[in-house]
Amino acid sequence: MKRLLFLSFLFLSCKKDSTDINSISNNKVSLVWKTKLTNNIMFGSVTPVIINNEVAFYAQEDAKTSPANHVFIDKSNGTINWRWNDQIDKNRYSFMGKSYGYNNFLCITDINGSYVIDTKLKTTVAKHSSVLDVRNEVVGLNEDFFYTEIPEESKDNRAGHGTMINVNILTGKKNVLFNISIDKDSANQYITDNFYVRAVNGDKRIYFGYINASYQSKLQHQDSMGFLKVFSMNQNKFTDSLCVDKYAVGSIYYLNEKIYYVTPSRLVCMDEKTHEVYWKIDYDVTNQLDANSVLFDEKTETIYASKQDLQFNLIALDINNGRIKWKSNIGNHCTKPFVMNGVVYITVGPLVAFNASTGEQLFYVYPEDLNASDMSSFKNHNVIGDGERIYVSSGM
Repeated sequence: MKRLLFLSFLFLSCKKDSTDINSISNNKVSLVWKTKLTNNIMFGSVTPVIINNEVAFYAQEDAKTSPANHVFIDKSNGTINWRWNDQIDKNRYSFMGKSYGYNNFLCITDINGSYVIDTKLKTTVAKHSSVLDVRNEVVGLNEDFFYTEIPEESKDNRAGHGTMINVNILTGKKNVLFNISIDKDSANQYITDNFYVRAVNGDKRIYFGYINASYQSKLQHQDSMGFLKVFSMNQNKFTDSLCVDKYAVGSIYYLNEKIYYVTPSRLVCMDEKTHEVYWKIDYDVTNQLDANSVLFDEKTETIYASKQDLQFNLIALDINNGRIKWKSNIGNHCTKPFVMNGVVYITVGPLVAFNASTGEQLFYVYPEDLNASDMSSFKNHNVIGDGERIYVSSGM
C-alpha cells in the first residue's frame, strides 16, 4: 500500500509503503499534511528541488507586483524552515525562475540573473546580473549548471538571445562559454531554450537547439531551420552542427553514443558520430509531440511524452526502436512526466498516476478530493520525488 502526503499550495508527498504499485487506488489516497506557501494564487511550471532533508519550492503570488522567493520545507512534516528572497532587484518580477541542486548548494535563475545559495549556511554565495533573461531551462551536471541569456548587443530584441552561461556551484564563478553570432539587422540566429548536458568519456558536452531564421533550405525551401549543435567544454569549441528540421529542436538526450532529439514534427534517434538515423517517427500538425515535455528514462528504456492529437494521449515508446509500448488518454496538456518506483506521474488538472510498464491508470486525484478546498488545481505544476515520496504544488 502507498499513501500520499500533500503539501498545500503545495507539495504533494507520496510515500511508498509497498513495492506493489497495483495496490494504489483512488480510495487509498489521503491527505496527510499541507503547507500554505502563498496567500493568493501561486504560479506553477517551476519544478521543486530536493536538497538533503528539504524541498525548495519557487513561490510567487503575483507576477507583476510580488517578488518570488524560494521556500525551504521540511520533507518529514511540511514545516517551512526558511525562505530565500535575496534577489538582485526585489521590485522586478521574477516569474519562471528555474533551479538546480547539488550537495548543499542551490542554483537558481530569475529574470534578474542567477544565484548560488549555500542551503546549509542559508547564505547567498554568488549573484550574477543579466541584461535581460527569458531562460526557460536550467540544466545541471555535478558542480556546474548551465543556462542561456540575452547578450548585450541584442537586449532590445528578445529573438536574438544567444549566450551560453556556465556557473560553478562550488566557487560561484560565472563563465560565458560561447555567443552565437547575431544578425544585428534581424536577429535571426539564436539558441533555443532547449539543451542537454552530458559527460561523455570525461568531456562535458552541451547539446542544444539553434535556430537560423534566414537559412534557406535548397530542398525544402523553408524560411527558418532548426539545427542541433554540440559544444565540447574540454576542447572549448563546437564539435558538430547538423540541420535537422524546419522547426526548433525541443527535448534532447544522449545515451550510448546515440543522440535523441524531438521537434514538433519528429522524434529521431541517430548515431552521434556518423549521424546515421537508427529510427525516427514523423508527425503532422494534427498529431504532434509536445517537444518540451518529453522524459527519457534509462532505467525502463522508455521515452514518455505527451502527444497533442485530438485526444491528448500520454505515450510510452521503446528507447531502442521507437515502438509504442502503451498509450493512455489524458484529455489535456500535461506536465513533463516523472517516474519513480514503477509509476509515471503527470498533472493535467488532477494528479494522475500510471503503471510505467503497462500504462494502466492507477489513480487520479484533485486537490478537493483530499479535503483541500483552498487549492485550485495541480495543472502546470511539476512533480518531483526522492524515492520515498513525491512532491507537487497547486495553484494557478
